[in-house]
Amino acid sequence: MKRYIKIYLQIIKINIVKLFIYRANFFTSLLSSVGWGVVGIFTMYLLTLRIGSAYGWSREDLIILAAIYPAFSGIFYMLFARNIGNLPEIIHSGELDSVLVKPIDSQFFVSTLSIDFIQIFRVILSASFIIIYGHFVPIHITISRSNLSRIFRDFLYAFCQKYR
Repeated sequence: MKRYIKIYLQIIKINIVKLFIYRANFFTSLLSSVGWGVVGIFTMYLLTLRIGSAYGWSREDLIILAAIYPAFSGIFYMLFARNIGNLPEIIHSGELDSVLVKPIDSQFFVSTLSIDFIQIFRVILSASFIIIYGHFVPIHITISRSNLSRIFRDFLYAFCQKYR
């Protein structure tokens, strides 16, 4: 387990260096990521401008839902999308053969090779919007602590079992 944490930390360092090599690409990617998050929330605001509710969802509920989506999509794109997209290229170019002979779990290596840190800004923007909007609009979001802790415990158990 310690070995995989060290390897993952090295992968994070490599991806951070790759991110800052081309500054113009960093800033345009940042602008694009934040822009898509804002567009999604603003679109839902415009769609619900003249109605009070849609199919039992209030306007505030729909705006919060539209703000939650960029957070989850940002996490997905940050951790998984590039790696899933690169898998056919790794297979086609023959790099998978060199991955299979490395003394590390092949699925772990292929799944964590690339991290898109730009997407973290989309997650931060979405989370801050939810917090600020929730402060001004009376919405009660409840997550049962027992369910949340059970999900986290099961995820941690599965991760430890996989990379023991």
